Amino acid sequence: MKRINLPLFYSDSNNNEKNKHSDSIDSPSILEQTTNNKWNNNDEIIFFSNNSNDTNNSKINDKINKLNNLTINVHLFIFKLLIFIFLNILFFEILVYRFQFTYFPDIYSMNKNDENIKKVYNILLIADPQLTDNYSYNLHKSQNIPKIVKYLLFFITDIFMKKNIKSIYKMNLQNLNCILFLGDLFDSGRILEDDEFQLELQRFFSIFGLKQGEDKLYLKLNENIPILVGSGNHDIGLYGSHFKNFDFLEKRFLQNFKNNLNFNFLIENTNVELIGLNTMYFSTIKNFLDKILKQTEKENTKFILFSHIPLFREKYCLNNEIINKQKKRIKSQYGVGYQNVVSESDTQYLLRKINPFIVLSGDDHEYCKIDHEINDKLNLDNNESTNKEEEKNIIYEHTIPTFSFLQGTKKCGYGVLSLNFDKLNNLYSYDLNIYYLPQVWNIYIYYGILSIFVTLYFFIYLKMKYFYKKVLIYFGLIIFGLVSFLLCNFLIWMDILF
Repeated sequence: MKRINLPLFYSDSNNNEKNKHSDSIDSPSILEQTTNNKWNNNDEIIFFSNNSNDTNNSKINDKINKLNNLTINVHLFIFKLLIFIFLNILFFEILVYRFQFTYFPDIYSMNKNDENIKKVYNILLIADPQLTDNYSYNLHKSQNIPKIVKYLLFFITDIFMKKNIKSIYKMNLQNLNCILFLGDLFDSGRILEDDEFQLELQRFFSIFGLKQGEDKLYLKLNENIPILVGSGNHDIGLYGSHFKNFDFLEKRFLQNFKNNLNFNFLIENTNVELIGLNTMYFSTIKNFLDKILKQTEKENTKFILFSHIPLFREKYCLNNEIINKQKKRIKSQYGVGYQNVVSESDTQYLLRKINPFIVLSGDDHEYCKIDHEINDKLNLDNNESTNKEEEKNIIYEHTIPTFSFLQGTKKCGYGVLSLNFDKLNNLYSYDLNIYYLPQVWNIYIYYGILSIFVTLYFFIYLKMKYFYKKVLIYFGLIIFGLVSFLLCNFLIWMDILF
C-alpha cells in the first residue's frame, strides 16, 4: 500500500482561502500529480494541516482572553473602589452625626430613679456658634484666597452645625422644652451692615431650623418650644469699644430676635425663672434687675442666671475635660471688643443680688465648671455682710463649649440643663450634662489618610498598559469622591437627606 500525503485546505466560490495558502503549497502541481497518478484502492490518502497557523491562532485567542479578563478585573477593581469611597463618605458625613446616641433625660427614667420627681424640663444650651463670615480671620483682606475656597469654608462650618442640630432634634424633640442661645451668634455681627447682617441672619435661621414670628422666634419642628436668644460681644460689641453704635445694635437685635438684651423667662407653672443679662453693657443691668426682682411672684422663686461673659474667678476649672489635660483658669483680660470675665465687684453684685442656684455662661469656647462663694445674707446697699460669720453659699457656674469647630478648640459641644420638679411643681433637683460633637478634624485627617491609601493601592495593584489611562481613572475617582461629599452635604442642607 502506497501512502499519499495531501494538504488540507478549504476552498470557496471565490477561491479566497486557496489564495491564502498559496504561500505554503504549490496547489496546481500537486493537483496535477494527484490527477495524473493512479493508485490502488488500498492506497491510503492522508491530509495534513498547517500546524504553524493553528499555533498562532491559539496564541491570539489566549491574548484576547487575557485582555478580556484584565478588562473585567479593572472594571471590578474600580467598582469596588467607588463603593468603598462612597460608603466612607456616607458613614462620616451622615451616619456619624445621625446616631450620636445622646438622649435627654425623660420623666419615665427620672421617676424610676426618684419617685419624688414628677416633671422634667430640659433646656438645650447652645453657645458661640459664631458663624464664620468674610470678616473672620481677615478673609476680606486676603486677595490670594479664591472666593470659592471662602464659600466652601463657610459651607463646611455651617453644614457641620446643621447636621449636629438636626440629629439633636430628631433624637430628643419630644423631651426638648426650651432652647437657650448663649450669645456670639455671629463672628462679626457688631460691624456688619444691614444687608450683610440679613444674609448672616438667614444662615443662622437655616442652620438651627428657626423662623421669625411677629413677636417671637419659632422652631420649625415644634412652634411650642420657647426660643431664648442671648447676645454676645461679637453680636452687639462691648461697652467702650462699640458704645457709640449701641442703640443701633440693640434695636437691630431686638427686631430680628424678638428678645431684649436683658430678659427674664418664667418657666410656666413652676418656681424657676431664668434671667439673661447683657454683661457687655453692665450699666444697663441694675435698673432692670430692680424691676424684675420686684415683680417676682413667688417668694421661693429659684433663679437661673445667664451671662455671655463668664463671671470673675481666680480658681481653676473643676472639670477634667480640658483638651491639654491640665487644670485651666480663665484669666481676667480686657481689650478692644472682648472681655474675658466680668469684674470681681460686678460678679459679687450679681451673685448677691440674684442668688441663683446655677450660672450659665459662654464666650470662652471650652467647658469649665467653677464654684463661687457668697454669703447668704448681705446688705446690698452698703455691700457689707450683716454677719461676718455667715455661712457661705456655693454657686456653680458652667461655661458651655462652642457649637462650632472653627473656634480654637477640638472639643466643641452643647449642654442640657434638666430641671426636676416635684408634685407641687417646685424645683426638686437639677442636672447639667455636656455632650461633645464629633471631632470633624479627625474625620478630615482620616480622609487624607484614606486618599493616600487609595492612591498607593490604585497605582500598585491596578495593571494597565497605558499609564495615562491610569491617571485619568484616578482623577475620575477623586472627582467622584468630591462630588459624593458635596452632594451628601447639599442634600442635607436642603433638608432632603437626614
